Amino acid sequence: MTKVRPPLSINAALDRIAGLVEGGWLAMGDAIGKAERTVRNYGDPDTPEEISARDAITLDILFQQNGGEGAPIFQTYALQLEIDRADVFATQAEIARRVQISIVEGAEAAQAAIACALPGATDADFATAIREQVDAISANTDTLAALKKGAGSFGDGARVAPGEGGA
Repeated sequence: MTKVRPPLSINAALDRIAGLVEGGWLAMGDAIGKAERTVRNYGDPDTPEEISARDAITLDILFQQNGGEGAPIFQTYALQLEIDRADVFATQAEIARRVQISIVEGAEAAQAAIACALPGATDADFATAIREQVDAISANTDTLAALKKGAGSFGDGARVAPGEGGA
């Protein structure tokens, strides 16, 4: 029985290589010095075998030697890394996004309030300043919610994305 292989999986990448390389799975096994069954098992979640980095590189190069474009296993790995990274660092990204909005809204609120302190301020200036203050409060409330959501997730063993600072 043929197993359904999820798209963007190592198994799907191996299938792509097997479909292009003359000799398919057997040729792939020969290229890395493994049995055909072992290569098939690499992407099967029901088996304990996992492909090594060296074997993955060899099979991606085999794919290219047979006219394939790209590197199916590497591309799958890179995509899975980005998906998992996004999950791990989603709270950080959300905090940063909300802080950016808070800064903009706060600056607009301050600018509008200063306009009210200048000679010739109108009722429209005060209405604008009040609206901008409400927007700033709303943005800060959203930021506070993101910070509370992240509180505790950045304590011991904090996971700060590379290049994003941290203590």
